[in-house]
Amino acid sequence: MEIVKIPKKLRDILDTLRSGQIEIGLEQLEKIKNFEPQKAIILAEINYFSENYEVAMTSDENGLPFDEQWYAGNILFEHFFAYSNTAIISNNVLRAENFYTKFLTDKEKSDLPKHRIDTYKHQVNQHLAKLKGEKNLKIDAEILEVITNGKSTSEFIAQLKEYRPKLTFDSLDGAKYLLNFMFEEGNTDESLAYYEKYANELNNEDCHINASRLYLKTKPN
Repeated sequence: MEIVKIPKKLRDILDTLRSGQIEIGLEQLEKIKNFEPQKAIILAEINYFSENYEVAMTSDENGLPFDEQWYAGNILFEHFFAYSNTAIISNNVLRAENFYTKFLTDKEKSDLPKHRIDTYKHQVNQHLAKLKGEKNLKIDAEILEVITNGKSTSEFIAQLKEYRPKLTFDSLDGAKYLLNFMFEEGNTDESLAYYEKYANELNNEDCHINASRLYLKTKPN
């Protein structure tokens, strides 16, 4: 499944919703054709916030199985947390267990690489344990590895031009958008060099954490 490029009209609706014009944004969203998984994720977030648990869970159940359609991997993990917490407080644990079990079964039947399946398996098993009342669980982000033959800088510049055409590679905002993608898929030395260029100005905690994880892996024993 390929990443789906979000059209400007949908990005404009997201800006409307972020500005607090929820009713207007939802009216506009309803008129947009296609992009059902993306729309479901938007509806889930709004309804989690407004404590409309049934709509929130249903929206996530409709949207999360299509997580390959967006490039921000943390969406899945953040929504898993919201979904599990909502299932617990709304007495929908069995429903959530069934969803997670089917989600993982479907992913295991796909042709995704083993490390992706392992990530799904780890996340789902941890959330199933959470639903059973287990405490002090460690639900980790995807493991970063040192990469020597990853995506090139030119490929990331092309990604930026396609998805964030108003940003440039040699800018703080460009770095904010690209860095975590580079840490996950780019050559580690190049990614860390790019990080160092903007490190003092970055306010995204994940960037600093991921850079630290990679520095430790590249440090000689």
